[in-house]
Amino acid sequence: LKMSKVKEAYKEIENVLGADYITDKDFMKAAYSRNVDPAFPDRWADIIVRPETTEEVSDIVKIANKYKIPIVPRGGGADLVGGAATEGGILMDLTKMNKILEINKDDYYVIVECGITWGDLVSQLHPTGYTTGTIGPGSGYAATIGGGLSNSTAGSGSTKYGLVPDICLGVEVVLPNPQGTIIKTGAAANKYAKPFCRYGVAPDFTGLFMGDVGTMGIKTKAFLRIW
Repeated sequence: LKMSKVKEAYKEIENVLGADYITDKDFMKAAYSRNVDPAFPDRWADIIVRPETTEEVSDIVKIANKYKIPIVPRGGGADLVGGAATEGGILMDLTKMNKILEINKDDYYVIVECGITWGDLVSQLHPTGYTTGTIGPGSGYAATIGGGLSNSTAGSGSTKYGLVPDICLGVEVVLPNPQGTIIKTGAAANKYAKPFCRYGVAPDFTGLFMGDVGTMGIKTKAFLRIW
């Protein structure tokens, strides 16, 4: 990438996030250059960003499209396949988006931001007597919800309640198009419906984003079953 493009994009993203949540410092790029697996070589991004809202994610996507700079979303960095680092481009750390927005005990679902870890979610649900039915993907409690949904199409979950993507009723996603379009899938797409149904309003668009390793869009919220 031409560094002039990166510098221009940096200024515009800094106006969106503020100076505290964007960096191109070498020591920070080094800290984000590895995953859990020691076999992968270091890969240094050009810019590290830490958005807090879906609208900020959308604004960053618009700027990245303007300057033709690739984005790689990162959750807990706990994966073993090299997916949470990038050589050049923008690395988007989503762990500031870590809130539980709703625990619905009547309709059995929970709404979370995708940067929350499975460990945090399970810990907050446990005292209420509810469970997602799984403790997350193979990388365990340190993984984020977004990372688990992005990387776990099979092999992670439970025999009783299903695989990690099976418990997902819908997602909020920022698409990678120039407009940074924000969409919701499942019943969450209908503002008059509560998001406790995956198939109620349209074809199963949720499935497009399960196991996509973050390539189809950046997941910002998830609507998950609880029992």
